[in-house]
Amino acid sequence: MKISLLCFLLPVVLASNAPEDWTCAPLTQITSSVEGCVASSSYQDGVWRISTSTATSGVGASNFCVISLSGEGVHESQDFYVKARFSSGVAGRPGPFGGITFNMEDDDNANYVMMRLKLPVAANVQMGKIVNGRGHNLAQSRSANRAVQSGAATLEILVQGDQETVWIDDVLEESISSAQPFFVAPGHVGFGFQAVTNWGAIVVEGAEVCTPVSCTDDDGVVHMGGDEWENDDGMHCTCSVDGISCSCPAEGTSCPGGTSQWQEPGTCNIMCIRPPGHCHSTGDPHYKTFDGMYYDFHGQCTY
Repeated sequence: MKISLLCFLLPVVLASNAPEDWTCAPLTQITSSVEGCVASSSYQDGVWRISTSTATSGVGASNFCVISLSGEGVHESQDFYVKARFSSGVAGRPGPFGGITFNMEDDDNANYVMMRLKLPVAANVQMGKIVNGRGHNLAQSRSANRAVQSGAATLEILVQGDQETVWIDDVLEESISSAQPFFVAPGHVGFGFQAVTNWGAIVVEGAEVCTPVSCTDDDGVVHMGGDEWENDDGMHCTCSVDGISCSCPAEGTSCPGGTSQWQEPGTCNIMCIRPPGHCHSTGDPHYKTFDGMYYDFHGQCTY
């Protein structure tokens, strides 16, 4: 799964619409980008500061500068949640036009949700696909999104069970959520910027990606969070955010008098055994055997 972000300014915000039992990781490291389209970038204390250049991509509403970012589990998960807040330190001009790209096959092919900051127009939020570096709009907001118009907004995208849901400043963006992604295979996530101009002083805060919990057992089988199964040793196992935990069924084995239960380590196999016995020998030749019997015996013997 790939995701890219189009950038703006705001404070770091905790994920609010991510499923509770998923695990989240910040997007803290650029893994790749179109050479030359990122003029500069830095990350500190949860805040990205980025400037872009059209020197490589060329100026154009269909041209995009896309940055791939790393986040735990983001490359393998079909379902995911991604969030970031965008703003700009440049006053007096619209923009930047950017947001999140996801299910990225590479830096030139991905889905995107873009916010056109500071634009008071109906279509200031757009959802589409990037094919060979060029954007294709698939859906847009029917009325101007006021948070985007203000110049700073938090974008959240949840893809779960082939259903895409988009929120801006925690408000459902229905016209965008009704559109479905073009690319559906898991890929990278990241930031994406429409290359209508060079964007400077882009600020992206609190960028993170969340994915369902998964666990891999000793046989290499992957289980999702909440899965329950019985392993080869008869133990009942569950997968959770803490990993795999296994336990034996509550019902026990009854043992006859004079014996007690013994469980084979690492399994649910229970046996009834007698209390520990002891043997010793003294003098020449006095024996006490494990069953408490006494013998005097000369010569070789087996017991």
